[in-house]
Amino acid sequence: MTSPTPACWYCGREPAVEARADRFDLYGNLGKNPAGQVTYQTTTVRIPRCAACASAHNREGCLSVLAFLVGGLLGVLAYMALSQWIAEVTGWATFIWWLMIGFGAAGGAVGIGLASPLAKKLLGNRRSGTASSEYAPIRELLDGGWKQGTRPKAR
Repeated sequence: MTSPTPACWYCGREPAVEARADRFDLYGNLGKNPAGQVTYQTTTVRIPRCAACASAHNREGCLSVLAFLVGGLLGVLAYMALSQWIAEVTGWATFIWWLMIGFGAAGGAVGIGLASPLAKKLLGNRRSGTASSEYAPIRELLDGGWKQGTRPKAR
């Protein structure tokens, strides 16, 4: 007898498709061996997901990247429109470069902020792909001190 196919965790309606399961890598139980090397354990939690939710999550990710790039480009264009005036006022060439980077990053952040409502509409009644940490088995590990990733960061 085979076990029933679990429902997709993200929408709760459709049956999950094993090949479309979301993966969440974690590491924990950090320690040191007698030689002083860091030791740890890893695990990957698979989150049941249907094909429709996997597709929606791919579109959500693409929309975020596109919004950041368009917003960043608009930020740089705004900088270019103001740069001559800023250069005349400040006269700081290095400062101008940092300002351009700042305008680009700020524009990208605004782009992502504006895309968020559109992403929610795109997802419909599905959980976002970024909601993985709310999945109960993952939440238990995170609450137990585990961290997202495949290994601790080097110090």
